[in-house]
Amino acid sequence: MARRCVPTLDAGDLISIPLSDGFIAVGQIILPGVSFYLGVDPSRRTTVEAPHDFAPKLFAWTNDAELYRGNWEKLVDRLPVSPDFPRPDFKVEIAGRMVVESFEGQMIRDFVPGQDDALNYRSTQSPLLVQDAVNALNGLGDWLPMFDKLLRPR
Repeated sequence: MARRCVPTLDAGDLISIPLSDGFIAVGQIILPGVSFYLGVDPSRRTTVEAPHDFAPKLFAWTNDAELYRGNWEKLVDRLPVSPDFPRPDFKVEIAGRMVVESFEGQMIRDFVPGQDDALNYRSTQSPLLVQDAVNALNGLGDWLPMFDKLLRPR
C-alpha cells in the first residue's frame, strides 16, 4: 500500500477546507509546525481566485490529519501573513510551574494569578472540529459552545 505524503506547510500557505455543501473555506498557515496555527476565512468559495479578500474569523492550533487523508488540500504557497492576525500569549504548566508563553512558544515569565487568569491554555483542536465550526458559521450545522474558543482571540 502506498504511503500518502503530507505537503510541507510554510507560513502563508493557503489550504482548502471542504464544507458539507460542496464549497470550500480557506485557511492560512500563520505558524507552521507539527501542530500549526491556522486562520480560517469561512466564506464559501468554489476556488481561491481572490486571496486578497481573505478575512479569517476562526483561529486554531490543529494538525495535518485531514491533509494526510487528502480531505484538506494545499492551494497556494507562501502568501504574506497579515500582522493583524492574533498572536496571543498562553498559560502553560511546565513541570508543575505555571508560566506565560508567547505565541511562538517562548517562555515570557511566571504566571501571575489575577493578572493572567484570562489567558487560555495552549491546546490543539482536531481538524474535524475546525471543519465543523466553519460549517456552523455557514449555517450548515449547529454552533456548539466548544467552537467559541476558535473565535478571534483577544
